[in-house]
Amino acid sequence: MKHQHLLLALAALLLSACASKNSLMSIDYFGFKEKEDGRWGLINLRGEVLCESEFKNEPSYVVNDRLYVGTSEGKYQFYEASENPQVIGDGIKYEQVGLFTGKYAPVLKKDGSIKYIDKNGDVAIDLQKKFPNKNIEIAFNFYNDRALIKVDGKCGAIDTDGKLVVPCKYAHAAAFYDDIAVFYEEEDENGNMKWYLINRDGKVLLTRSTETIRPISFFRDGVCLAIINNDKHAIIDDKCKILHKLGDKHVYSRIANGMFIFEEDGSYGLMNTKGEVLIKAKYDNMDFNGHLVVGNIDDEWYLLDLNGKKIGDALDGRPLLLSEFVDGYDSFFFVNKDDHYFIYDADGNELSLDVDIEELGLSGRDYVEAAYGLPEEVEEDAVEQEELEEYADSTAVYEEPVDSVLIDDSYE
Repeated sequence: MKHQHLLLALAALLLSACASKNSLMSIDYFGFKEKEDGRWGLINLRGEVLCESEFKNEPSYVVNDRLYVGTSEGKYQFYEASENPQVIGDGIKYEQVGLFTGKYAPVLKKDGSIKYIDKNGDVAIDLQKKFPNKNIEIAFNFYNDRALIKVDGKCGAIDTDGKLVVPCKYAHAAAFYDDIAVFYEEEDENGNMKWYLINRDGKVLLTRSTETIRPISFFRDGVCLAIINNDKHAIIDDKCKILHKLGDKHVYSRIANGMFIFEEDGSYGLMNTKGEVLIKAKYDNMDFNGHLVVGNIDDEWYLLDLNGKKIGDALDGRPLLLSEFVDGYDSFFFVNKDDHYFIYDADGNELSLDVDIEELGLSGRDYVEAAYGLPEEVEEDAVEQEELEEYADSTAVYEEPVDSVLIDDSYE
């Protein structure tokens, strides 16, 4: 698909934000299997196992003590996270589900209706009742107590009471990972879009066109990465003042803890939002999560400090850094070697684990959409997958070239 939903790809991955980590979400455990034909358990980034061999199908990661697991019928059920996970909400099976990034999660029911449920499985917000005689197309997870929705082809945002705080009149939108977010109108004949910077209360703070300034990341602490005049990359503030022009350097990652990866002449380095180069662009590949940074040179990966100094010897495999949404993200990371996963600390030392991780689950859905919300008399299997994908493309809520929620797979 040409657009990028923030998939706890959740794509894409996760993010640095002005608000505190816990006000957005906290990822505590991931699914893992010790054998390819085995069952799934839950493990955290410190190597602590919550449960083993509990689930036949891959679980989502655990957010706010809740996870979901697919059923053999292709539906989804929510569980509480515990040593003996139990189904919540009377075992209701949903067509699609999101995550409990806030106190509610979006779900798509068999009848095609989209609702938000609480951690007990009870309906907290019924969007169809909030918007009678409207087509509820997409509902996203809550971040900073705001959730994007798409109604009758237009995007807006609601609060945790279901109140519309940003009217549904925009073509595209970015989530409220900060206290401000960008909403877009449709493209004109030249491919440009008018965009609006809007706060959590729905107040429009400014208006610009992508012809002159095009945001390419979320705002972090009042700062954003952007393309100026459809040409050069730059750092701007929340007044659209250009703080630093990057010249021949190009943005390659999200902002995390006031820093980001840049590309120059085919190599990668690290820069801060003051425009200062922290690590020169000399690496063939690089990954960064706000605290930990790894660089690849001559086909070997190294853990680096924020000045570019190597920490220890080359790593034994491909490092996998996770965002600040993940408990322990600043001190531990995964390494994939020989098709198995291992955990390393911030000094580059491998932890001793009680289990073998042959498969690691990094799944979590950021939204539900009514592509599956068909009238009850229409069977889902009567709809071709290609048609569903075309529908999803036509209802894209937002596009983000460099930001992701959990892990940015553009580094692969």
